[in-house]
Amino acid sequence: MAEEPIGRLDHVAFAVHSIDQARTFFEGALGATFRYVTQGRGGGFRYAVLDLASFTIELLEPLDPNGFVATFLERHGEGVHHITLQVPELVEKVAFLEGKGLRIVDKRLKDSRLIEAFISPKSACGVLFQLAETCPALDNEPYWKKLETQPIYQEGGWTMDLATVDHLLTTTRSVRKRLDLTRPVEPEVIEKCIEIAFQAPTGGNAQNWHFVVVTDPQKKAAIADLYRKGFEMYTSRPPDQLPQYGEGDPRAQQMPRIIESAMYLLKHMPEVPALVIACIEGRVEKEAPFAQASVYGSILPAAWSFMLALRVRGLGTVWTTLHLIHEKEAAKILRIPDHITQAVLFPVAYFEGADFKPAKRLPAQDFTHWNTWGQRR
Repeated sequence: MAEEPIGRLDHVAFAVHSIDQARTFFEGALGATFRYVTQGRGGGFRYAVLDLASFTIELLEPLDPNGFVATFLERHGEGVHHITLQVPELVEKVAFLEGKGLRIVDKRLKDSRLIEAFISPKSACGVLFQLAETCPALDNEPYWKKLETQPIYQEGGWTMDLATVDHLLTTTRSVRKRLDLTRPVEPEVIEKCIEIAFQAPTGGNAQNWHFVVVTDPQKKAAIADLYRKGFEMYTSRPPDQLPQYGEGDPRAQQMPRIIESAMYLLKHMPEVPALVIACIEGRVEKEAPFAQASVYGSILPAAWSFMLALRVRGLGTVWTTLHLIHEKEAAKILRIPDHITQAVLFPVAYFEGADFKPAKRLPAQDFTHWNTWGQRR
């Protein structure tokens, strides 16, 4: 018998077909408090975290039909997927358990972000146990919150998970056809992404940005109609005003697919769960380039941060501006004051499928100039 408890209960994870449906039970019947929902490692599932008094519940929903959550549901139906214990000094504890004859699987004992291992159900009364270490010592903070601040990569005192960040930055794609039009988007998730966006740089610390979230069906349809009008005006331009690409240019190969997906969004935009318009105080149409750059430089970084925050939570969107051809009409529909400039429209929804991959781009070195325009390194 162990001399002391191996660790402390952190949370119980349930595999469910739908997080939204499961929340009605855990929140409505049990009184749990929703914290957040995000995409899991590898992109094959998403999970929600809820608090019930001092107890934490995790809900796992499959995104990949061949992923481990989907496989569990197919074999067992909804129910407890695993129990997680916080275990300090996990490497030593794993050796102790293996010495007791327990089968330990999926060991990640050298990953500084999350040191974990699992006790096979065959050794634990039919239940999968996740053992997760909190470093350097066990405390009262749940391990999943520890992940938000725990150093991952360290060099010279500066910490950053470069692989994860680079993957995020190179795979945040324009999502149109893969938007899930049937799954609701929780207002709390949108608000969290806006909160993150507000950490972006802002000229003169003005912080004079605004985000208009549109979920009303009639207003969504009205904005979508303005987008349609802008799209028709944009695509009806004379041939000499359309982009011209040389032979072998990857943009020429990509254009038919982009047009197809744009047409899909045009048709289905009213069905998107939420439309979000990023705005900034001030009008600079008649101002000098300096003034224009200063104003747009205070909203575009926040808009991009919003897009990234959506991406890591399993939501997709696309950066659109075509409705701005009819900006005044949009402002009238949403009662946006005259002194407010609309910058970008985001159709927001959870995305379908597992993950995205980097796009084919022109070589960056061909557009990088050192000290003098046209000079390469």
